[in-house]
Amino acid sequence: MLLSLISPVLQNPSSSLIIKSHLTTQSSPIHTQLSSSSPSLPSPSPKTLSLIPNTNNSINNNPIVPDPSLNCALQCQHFDSCSGCTHEWNLHSPNILEDANAFFRNLGVSNFTFDSCRLWGWRCRAKLAVRGSSVKPLIGLYQEGTHNVVDIPSCQG
Repeated sequence: MLLSLISPVLQNPSSSLIIKSHLTTQSSPIHTQLSSSSPSLPSPSPKTLSLIPNTNNSINNNPIVPDPSLNCALQCQHFDSCSGCTHEWNLHSPNILEDANAFFRNLGVSNFTFDSCRLWGWRCRAKLAVRGSSVKPLIGLYQEGTHNVVDIPSCQG
């Protein structure tokens, strides 16, 4: 959907587009801006597309300083065994980002940047597995690739 909104703008380098999207309830809205270096003259430099989080506080216009603990690593003790996590090993460069880079490169946008913001703490659903007896049930998530139930006392996803 984002690509269908941006495609008409890519054909006109003098256009500027800002899209606000509330993808999660715990992160800032994502702003998308397409710009070129000179709106009135054709520019030899490539167009730039950037997906960056909003860093302005709309109440008092003070900049929001990003939390330095946010990095491209899911810090969960169960990551190796939990099948419930939707995160991949390559959090710093997911496959979808490479697909988006190829799409925009084909349209002449060579400098595509993306900031994914919060990588954890947004999970809203988990399918629990129950094994054992009614006297002593084992409740957890299936271990990746098996039907072994793993106790997950704290989920970071």
